[in-house]
Amino acid sequence: MLSDHKRLYIITGKGGVGKTALSLAFTKYLRSQGVKANYLNFTTANLEKPKSDIQEIIQAKKMGVPLTALNLYDCASGYVAKKLKSQTVAKFVVKTPFFKALISMIPGFNYTIYLGQALELLKEDSEQVFVLDSPSSGHAITMLEATKNFGEIFQAGSLFEDTQKMLSHIYSEGFTQINVLSLPILMAANEALELQEKLKTIAPIESKVICNNSFAGLEGVKDMELPNFLSKKLETEMLIKKEFGQEIESFIPHSLQNIDEDIVNDLVPYMDQLV
Repeated sequence: MLSDHKRLYIITGKGGVGKTALSLAFTKYLRSQGVKANYLNFTTANLEKPKSDIQEIIQAKKMGVPLTALNLYDCASGYVAKKLKSQTVAKFVVKTPFFKALISMIPGFNYTIYLGQALELLKEDSEQVFVLDSPSSGHAITMLEATKNFGEIFQAGSLFEDTQKMLSHIYSEGFTQINVLSLPILMAANEALELQEKLKTIAPIESKVICNNSFAGLEGVKDMELPNFLSKKLETEMLIKKEFGQEIESFIPHSLQNIDEDIVNDLVPYMDQLV
């Protein structure tokens, strides 16, 4: 059984880098190693009822990947109910125009609520591990910045105390890791490293930069006679390894499969690089 894993993995990066596929594959890998890991998805950015056709959730269910799907309304009403000690009053409060306006007015407040609920679930089950499929790099930055800012804005009271508890959990050694995904392209690799540096200024959390969809990682490809565009792609990847070998140590090979489930299963053996 894998023993040196974290409790919360945040998978982030720009659109199109393969965050969902790797999040699902990584969850499956952790499960195969005896870790009670769940794919974590924040379903809505507001208090509206979540849609029934969220593709990431459909994929997870279809592949049999253990799933925790949180929606903002339930997370918010649960938190308010805990403070007011009344579920009925909490549901009323969350539905008020004032509360809805509060969610819209304060940047990242919704993600702070989500993160608080996720941490509460981890606290309730000491064996539980979450792999958060973060929608974008901006999402991860906003989520961490908002939680930190709340601790600075509200310097006393219940909300301040709860935020401080959240930060102490997230920042504790061995608890959280951010995996920043990139494609093996020079500009994308530079942007991923810049994102990693930005995240370091926000929070003292361990992070890795991982190049996904690596052509050079395919077995035997270096010995093949390749068309010009693939040769150039291979040269670019070799240059990235030479230039950023110290900062980017993990390269996930390109999958030759076409079906989503087959792609995810194809990636599982390489997911030890994300631990």
